[in-house]
Amino acid sequence: MLRYVLPDYDRGLFRVVPTILSESLGLDVGEPYSKWVFRERNIKKLFQDDVDVSVVLIIDSLCLVALEGTLRRLWEETGGVILSSVVPSTTGNAVALIYIGLPPEESGLIAMRFYVPEIGNYIDALYGKVSGVGTRDSLASVGVKLSHLLWNRSILSSIERSDVLFVDLLPSNIHGGLERFYEENLLSIHFAGGFDCVYEIRDVVREMIKRGYRGIVFAYFAELDNASHKYSYISKEWRGQLDYINMIIDRLLRELEEIRRETGKKIQLNVMADHGHEIIEHDIVVQEEEWLDFAKRHGIAAYMPSGRFGFVYLDNRGDVEDFDVEKLEEFFGRKVDVITIMDAIKMGFWPALREENLDRFLERAGDLVVLPHEKTDIHIERGDKVEIPLENVGNEYRKLRANHGGLTEREMLVPFINLVI
Repeated sequence: MLRYVLPDYDRGLFRVVPTILSESLGLDVGEPYSKWVFRERNIKKLFQDDVDVSVVLIIDSLCLVALEGTLRRLWEETGGVILSSVVPSTTGNAVALIYIGLPPEESGLIAMRFYVPEIGNYIDALYGKVSGVGTRDSLASVGVKLSHLLWNRSILSSIERSDVLFVDLLPSNIHGGLERFYEENLLSIHFAGGFDCVYEIRDVVREMIKRGYRGIVFAYFAELDNASHKYSYISKEWRGQLDYINMIIDRLLRELEEIRRETGKKIQLNVMADHGHEIIEHDIVVQEEEWLDFAKRHGIAAYMPSGRFGFVYLDNRGDVEDFDVEKLEEFFGRKVDVITIMDAIKMGFWPALREENLDRFLERAGDLVVLPHEKTDIHIERGDKVEIPLENVGNEYRKLRANHGGLTEREMLVPFINLVI
């Protein structure tokens, strides 16, 4: 069995926003969010300054093991804080939990793909749609309010003050989908590229201060995640994107410092990631027909992958005693661990799961958990393979060189930077 890096909720990434609101902005944060304010002294002290505006940069897949340049310098100068991602360590739940301010077992957003009994189907949280069906935001387009599928609403929507503003900056090509889980009380603005985002942050912060608002400005960057999937985080392509992000950080610091000189207002800058990455050297490719035949013979209703993590749902939900776990491990070439959901809970995959919330969690979670070994991924190839005159190019045809969702150190541990300008 693989050696797992279990989530450390004392350093959980979902604690950042509750701590900003409570400690840096001095706002009353009620239950259940208040218990997720950082308790660890060396982290909590970073938030002690009263600030007017807090900027939170979410850099998807900012790998701790490959940190360098301005980001590494700032990380070391601000204490070298390491945060923990969640299980599974995927964008579709980890990013949303930063905004929501709660762990998966209290928010209900337990994975990127999971079963939702309220609609009687499996959903893809990242795209806001039924898994395997439809296009981005298709659930919202037919009237499904994704925030109503949460067990507790986002912490941002619990702050009802006219002098507090929350702004979300997203790349123009990814609006919708995941943001529907936490969009209430959040002004959404789209940007065209990295440097455009810098100037949007500058203008938003300046305008907030001018109009007497306090609050948080979020900005999300996807470039490193895209480069890692395509080339891996040890590639020159990934490092080229990291150089670009470092340039953006340098420019943003100069712009925020100028606003501080102009206005005298304190601005906090937080830089964080949602997860890291694992290099893929062994890609288990299974044809869809082969998988469907195996699933039918062994009473499997669905396999819902969230990156390098997967829930397996049995036809008879909860009846795992007669299921031959070794058969599933053999099917994937013994390069995976198959664990019952109850064993995964006992091992600490979801450390905040309480007895009173167990039933609703089990309704959404699978009966089994599939975890590929280190440097291994599973790919179920659906439909006829498209032949093109070029090999391994483009997002549609390229094999993944790195992925995430599992519980290795490289996926679970992420850097955190906090400084006051």
